[in-house]
Amino acid sequence: MSNTAPNQLPRAFGLLTRELIYTSAHDLNRLSGQVQHLLRGRATLDPRFYLASISPTSWSPKVVVILRDRDIVGVIYAKERKVAGISTGLIFIDTVLDTILTDGSISTEQLVEKAINRLFTDRHVRGLRLFIPPGKAEYRAVQSAVMSRSLDGCHAPVEHHAFLRLPANYELFLQQFGKHTRRNFRYYRRGFESAGGQYAAEMTFEEFRRAAIRLASKDVVGADAEGLNRALKMLAAVKRPLLVGLRMDGEWVSVLGGWHESDRTTVFVQVNDDRGHAKMSLSIVLRAYLIEELIRQGVSSVVFWAGVGEPYFSHCEAGRTLSVFVDRASFSWRIVRRILLRAIVSLPASMADRLRWIAPNTAHQKVI
Repeated sequence: MSNTAPNQLPRAFGLLTRELIYTSAHDLNRLSGQVQHLLRGRATLDPRFYLASISPTSWSPKVVVILRDRDIVGVIYAKERKVAGISTGLIFIDTVLDTILTDGSISTEQLVEKAINRLFTDRHVRGLRLFIPPGKAEYRAVQSAVMSRSLDGCHAPVEHHAFLRLPANYELFLQQFGKHTRRNFRYYRRGFESAGGQYAAEMTFEEFRRAAIRLASKDVVGADAEGLNRALKMLAAVKRPLLVGLRMDGEWVSVLGGWHESDRTTVFVQVNDDRGHAKMSLSIVLRAYLIEELIRQGVSSVVFWAGVGEPYFSHCEAGRTLSVFVDRASFSWRIVRRILLRAIVSLPASMADRLRWIAPNTAHQKVI
């Protein structure tokens, strides 16, 4: 745990606060026991869930804890990017899914501004990368921090988490799609059932873990051991996990994991044996069963973590996220970003995408 920043006086309340940065698993596990009364039934706000969500090879925790006297008034979850095990000095914060933990006695704008200012008191920190809702308190906090500390800031809209509103019944859900898509939903589901396939609305975590690992070993497109391990840790950390699957001839051929919260369900990971059942469209079939079940349970919306493809994407709420870049305005750091920006044009797409996270193309960004 780092030393505290100098005490600062909030614009409201007239009471002193201090900001700490927690970077160790020990401190965050201890913090979990101190904030249980603030979670509002959201297991995803628990520091233990945050810890589980971090890949230790790519990120280091940097959680800003804001206190008044000895009382915790807010927690902002942040993490520092690592490349080849080396810290970059670039910090990522994502508040799109209401991930700020607060006791309500201080505004979200004040909490975020304090967190940004505290992070920049660390000379090692070169910049922040944020995903935030546009036009809300988080953006006003960024504006205040940029102006008060003379930082470089820019932003652009991005596609991030996708939100799907669920209607009153499954037939209404199907009617929002075109004729061809509706046919596919029904056709593939009938084909799966005719082949003896079964949908399981519940799985134990151990069943899910074994099935996901076995399916991923079949060279599943988009699956990797590190990503699956992270997903399993996150699913193990939530109180109401979503664990469903498809089975044929006694074998799991598709599994999907996520979690339930009071106001929505989040879909986080899906692994399918598409190579072994190429004509089944297992992803479409499993999600159709799941959505029908969620509608029956009265769930009002589904979040597809980090986005979703068609046919769902066109019917999801999108464009609610700003990708924000805030950097020190030092001469040396500006030169580094300019050099990287010039190099990007001649690099492979995968490498260029990583470098754009460091050096955004300001021609396509709006200055803060």
